[in-house]
Amino acid sequence: MDYMPGGSLSDLLSKRGPLPINEAVSIASHIAYALEAAHRRGVIHRDIKPDNILFAADGTPKLADLGVAKFEDDATVTMVTRAGMIVGTPAYMAPEQMMDSHSIDARADIYSLGVVLYEMLTNKRPNDGSTVMGMLAKAIRGEPLPDVRTMRPEVSAAVAYVLSLMCAPKPEDRPKTSGAAADLLVRADSDSLLMTGDERRPCGADGSETKRRWWHRFGLSGKAST
Repeated sequence: MDYMPGGSLSDLLSKRGPLPINEAVSIASHIAYALEAAHRRGVIHRDIKPDNILFAADGTPKLADLGVAKFEDDATVTMVTRAGMIVGTPAYMAPEQMMDSHSIDARADIYSLGVVLYEMLTNKRPNDGSTVMGMLAKAIRGEPLPDVRTMRPEVSAAVAYVLSLMCAPKPEDRPKTSGAAADLLVRADSDSLLMTGDERRPCGADGSETKRRWWHRFGLSGKAST
């Protein structure tokens, strides 16, 4: 593979702490587009985390390490990963990957990338301090991640909402493709420059007004996964 002199995202977070919002969203969208290229070829990464995001000399983020990737059209994949096995890094896994790493699809990678974005914005993983069994229990219960704005209030409602979609407990509530997630991130980051103070606050106990607002703003209908 090419030499990546810029180090890893993990190195960057260790040196700098939380990243500027636009930088974090830019990195996440770049990796989402890289995932889209992999997913179109039937490759599910299964281990998206800061250690596996490297930087070229010009600062371009690159997705690396397909050591535990799942190849959807490979008949020998069951020889490596059988149903019921957990493959990946638990702190970044989607709920369905925690329970069975063999039968997942591209939406599990989208969830993991959302966790990485959460970490870029806060310099903390949402499951810090949890045991593997504790994370598995949360996965079974279908608990959503905490709102990123509890730790980083200046994150716009648009970016926070797209992050919540990427990390929705149920795969069907996430963007259907990594390319769609990337497009939403780019639009949310641009849109945040135009937001008013009121739009930065969820409306309603379940955030329903906020959801309707972003569905309309992003040109979506019903769910943002469509």
